[in-house]
Amino acid sequence: MNRIFRLFISSTFSDFMLEREALQTRVFPRLEDYCSSKGAKFLAVDLRWGITEAAQGEHDTLRICLDEIRRSQELSPRPNFAVLLGNRYGWEPIPARIPKDHWDRLLGNANTTDQKTIRVAYYPKPDTNSIPPAYVLRHREGDWDSNQLAELSVCDALRRCAVLFKESEQLPYFSSATHQEIVLGAMETADAKQHVHVYVRTIQDLPWTEEAKAYIDWDSKISALVPGVAERLKRLELELRTKLPGMVRDYSTVWLGSKDSNLIADTFLEDFCEQFYKDQ
Repeated sequence: MNRIFRLFISSTFSDFMLEREALQTRVFPRLEDYCSSKGAKFLAVDLRWGITEAAQGEHDTLRICLDEIRRSQELSPRPNFAVLLGNRYGWEPIPARIPKDHWDRLLGNANTTDQKTIRVAYYPKPDTNSIPPAYVLRHREGDWDSNQLAELSVCDALRRCAVLFKESEQLPYFSSATHQEIVLGAMETADAKQHVHVYVRTIQDLPWTEEAKAYIDWDSKISALVPGVAERLKRLELELRTKLPGMVRDYSTVWLGSKDSNLIADTFLEDFCEQFYKDQ
């Protein structure tokens, strides 16, 4: 049976469309040809192009991504994971499922208001078919909409209740989806420093305004950056550099703004693609 190399690409989405498209057209076909010449197959796993609206409505986006990372780790020889990191920390989802032991502890830490906020956001009985049993976030319809729940208020309530958890237990409540992918694909992988490459992009003259909302964590409701994400992103980058010495590649480009449809210069792409190909 042919070996299959499954390479999961982890990044935030709107700010890395340029790189992802370049990888799809310039790099992955070359890796497919190379693997074929060695009697193997190459498969790039880039789920940001293929998550359905139904999956998003049922809060399955992150679960699908994490399951694909596990599948790549189980079925594929290394390399099986790569990271693109820029100036966005990314979407911070409410946990779609909360294990019952966490649920009990969260509510035990909650005041009356936070208890109500959390209970209304999740179905009242745990899914006992899950191992371990877990409370499930309501779908984006019915009770969720009729109660006009703000995801931010649920997130804030969960964070207040999880603040006393051990650091390793806090991840689902305090981290972005991309951060959780990186923890599973790189931080918790014993041999990651031998095969997981990280590509960190710097944008010169990047404006920290709404003009650059595709490239930064901009909150249109408050017309400012999402509070706290810059610090969380900085800690994530530092942890990657510390845990994966020699595996972090730095590259840069220039902000063009309305002068270009991509908003940034694409002159770096040739070198970026060549380095990515050599690394894999």
